[in-house]
Amino acid sequence: MLTVVQAFDRAPITEVGTDDAATLERKVQAAERAFRDRDGWLKPHERVAILRRLAALMEGRRDHLAMQIAREDGKPLPDAVVETNRAIDGTWSSAPRSAAMSARRRRRPSGRGREGRSPAGRKPKSAQGSWTTRRCPCA
Repeated sequence: MLTVVQAFDRAPITEVGTDDAATLERKVQAAERAFRDRDGWLKPHERVAILRRLAALMEGRRDHLAMQIAREDGKPLPDAVVETNRAIDGTWSSAPRSAAMSARRRRRPSGRGREGRSPAGRKPKSAQGSWTTRRCPCA
């Protein structure tokens, strides 16, 4: 277990589970299998709907998210509110971009970019993840 603490006084907020190396490897392999199964990928309109729902949920929990940022990162609450608003705005604006990128991928190459393809038309080559030491609920 990993204890999440408040930045200013180190008081515990919650505990979250962690994975050992074998469990993490199984999760990476599952992500790779899901990535290779393109028939199982969500359609663009489904991804857009999920992002819009997420943005709406974040808006409904704006104050809670800002308070979590302030508690975990030790930021002043006004700065945490700005960060929360940016995260919500970014989620809203990513929905139409997700659909637009899918539409561009369906078009024929336009001759731009390397190998006669538009850079926006490139498809990912593998499943990807990221790791961050920050525990921001909006990152």
